[in-house]
Amino acid sequence: MKGQKKRLFGSAVQPRCDYCAHAAGESGCTTCLLGKKASASGACTHFRYNPLRRVPLVQPPLPKPNPQEFKL
Repeated sequence: MKGQKKRLFGSAVQPRCDYCAHAAGESGCTTCLLGKKASASGACTHFRYNPLRRVPLVQPPLPKPNPQEFKL
């Protein structure tokens, strides 16, 4: 692993133009600064991940605890 950078969020980031370093604009209305077209998979071959553009997914709320579970 010497000489390699450790990638943020691992290497399993799915390419999307919404969080590409070459994209401009807000989510839903992004344009490529390189003038490339997105492929059928949703990203071009010049994708470079920018972690600051990624919006985290909203976690579902936790269920309310059952008081019966805490009785001895």
